Amino acid sequence: MIKLIFLTAALSFTQFVIADTDKPVTDMSAANNAHASIKAEDKKDQSFWTSEQNRQAELEKKYQQAITANSDAKKPYAYLAGLYLTNNKTSKAISAYQDAITHDAENPKLYAALSIAYLHHAKYDMASAMATEALRLDPKLSGAKKINDYVVAKKEAIDAATKVPAGGSKYDMSGKAPHGGVMPAAVGAKPTDLMHSLKKQ
Repeated sequence: MIKLIFLTAALSFTQFVIADTDKPVTDMSAANNAHASIKAEDKKDQSFWTSEQNRQAELEKKYQQAITANSDAKKPYAYLAGLYLTNNKTSKAISAYQDAITHDAENPKLYAALSIAYLHHAKYDMASAMATEALRLDPKLSGAKKINDYVVAKKEAIDAATKVPAGGSKYDMSGKAPHGGVMPAAVGAKPTDLMHSLKKQ
């Protein structure tokens, strides 16, 4: 009897849902307008990114052609490296900044920018060395000083996070032995603590 009532109720609900969805929609203009608006926004966003990517690719090609045309020119190397760095292509940026420095070794901004690229790869010693060289060439270059300060702070934070306290593990910052000094038993061995050693009576 209960199954019949449940089945009847489920069937009635299903018929209600079907009947509601079978109703013809008389005014589709609002839905069509909303859909068209969303598609236009998507197309606008897509066209922006596509055009921006195309522009970046054209700039890269332009700088590479300028380098090929005059390999002794200093600026195209720096522009290409900067383009890579701003587009988060840091591996290419490192290589390009090294080329730029080869052609303009007295430009402190190239060393400072190279140090930023090294930071993106967590190569803190290299970043610090490049920032230091930038400061040697131009002691007033505040950006290079900030990079060195950042590297020092970052190294200190890493050291503090990975420091193992005396008598403890790197996960137990209290300095006490983990698990109250109780070491886990070997596989297959019987526990030796008081709770487990009591015999069931």
